[in-house]
Amino acid sequence: MAYNAELVGAEEAPKAWEDLLDPKWKGKLALTDAASASSALHWFAAVQSVYGKEFMEKLSQQDVLVRTGGADVANTLVSGERPVAAAITQSHASRAIGKGGALRIVVPEAGAPLITTVICIPAEGPDPETGKQFLDFILSEDIQVMLQDEYFSPSLRKGIPPFKLDTGARPLSEVKPMASSQADLERFMGERAQLMQEYMDLFK
Repeated sequence: MAYNAELVGAEEAPKAWEDLLDPKWKGKLALTDAASASSALHWFAAVQSVYGKEFMEKLSQQDVLVRTGGADVANTLVSGERPVAAAITQSHASRAIGKGGALRIVVPEAGAPLITTVICIPAEGPDPETGKQFLDFILSEDIQVMLQDEYFSPSLRKGIPPFKLDTGARPLSEVKPMASSQADLERFMGERAQLMQEYMDLFK
């Protein structure tokens, strides 16, 4: 989640997923469209799997503004059109903050869906040694810090210093993954068509 700190005070801001259902947020929430962003569909599936379909049904009754992607949601918050994002990737919110947007990120204590970026060497690739060198390069401390500081992509590598930018987000090491295991993702992939239909029925 994220909010515009010029419009919402820290004490008033939602801190748990259930807070989004408070009547005071009706007509004030924005959401990344799961029909165009796989991260948003994962959010929908993960939160629904933990809090149930009733939670999503109640959230859909909050007059939520659906935006195509995370950058659109961030811009919606910065402009003040809607002060709170029910779902937005941390990188998009952090990028907006880096550009001067008065946003704060909220990661509930109960946890949040996590998306990992995977790199690999093809088993039948023509030059595995060069592939290994690239892996060593991209996973090196200097490059991981650069990706974090310039592209707002948190690193799982131990020993990497925290973000230079104060976003309000919990350090990745303190975030409880919500329905984000390999088994969870495989299950969601198998249920993708059903999940998408459930999302469309509620939010489109």
